[in-house]
Parts: sequence; C-alpha cells; structure tokens
Amino acid sequence: MPEGKQPLVSPDWLAQHIDDPDLVILDVRIAPEGGQTVFENGHIPGAVFTDYLKDG
Repeated sequence: MPEGKQPLVSPDWLAQHIDDPDLVILDVRIAPEGGQTVFENGHIPGAVFTDYLKDG
C-alpha cells in the first residue's frame, strides 16, 4: 500500500465479511499505477474495478 494510505476496512474485517451478499468491494486504481492491467493480474475475489481519475 502506498505510504500514508489506509484502507477503509481492515483485512480481518474483510475476511469476516467477504461472503456478505450486500458487500461491494471497489478496487480503485489510476492508470499511472497500472490501472486495469494490474487489477486483472490480481485483485480481491469479487472486487469491481474502477479508475478513479476516469470514473470519478
């Protein structure tokens, strides 16, 4: 994780709730960090990709 950045939830919380049917996991990346290519190479199962700079 980039220095100074914190997740909205902890890995433990996510592990406990990963199968919750109402949970939506957004994988927010920007093109300079690799964008969708990096997402496709590995992400949290069930995560949805979004490009913050493009999609807002």
